[in-house]
Amino acid sequence: MSVYRGTSLRERDHMSVYRGTSDRERDRISVYLRASDRERDRISVYLRASDRERAKTR
Repeated sequence: MSVYRGTSLRERDHMSVYRGTSDRERDRISVYLRASDRERDRISVYLRASDRERAKTR
């Protein structure tokens, strides 16, 4: 995909996760890709969390 040009490997991993997600999840992931490294760490914890844990953080 041309989107991959100029992206880091870490971003590529997230983009592969990105395919097959709902629109709402995509919005959240696009926010993630624009976020600073510190924010990314926090969001990646969020993305790995279970749905029940996510409901608490909303």
